[in-house]
Amino acid sequence: MSTPMIAAIDSHIFNHVRNHLGDEVFESIVAQFNKETSQLVQQLRLAFTQNDTSRIQLLGYKLKTLSQQLGATRLSQLACQLSNNTLQTILPAIQAEYYHVVYWLNEHYLAQKA
Repeated sequence: MSTPMIAAIDSHIFNHVRNHLGDEVFESIVAQFNKETSQLVQQLRLAFTQNDTSRIQLLGYKLKTLSQQLGATRLSQLACQLSNNTLQTILPAIQAEYYHVVYWLNEHYLAQKA
């Protein structure tokens, strides 16, 4: 028996925020997410190798905030679990979930804009 795939984005949150903010502001949030999240994941790897706990916490907070804005609930939850002790096990899950969110955005949001 396989586990059902959890949506990368909570469409209820996504649509609520989109409707509340309007398309122009919402597009800037999506663009910010696309630009900054990839960099955050790379910076997390570096902070881990440098054993920089305070940097890991700051980056985790930023990732959580960006994710929450779009309704990327699982990614936000993973970011909340970040600490220097958990980064090695959580980072692969964060990377996988990040790609899942980007795929969802491309399929469900950006494709409609084209």
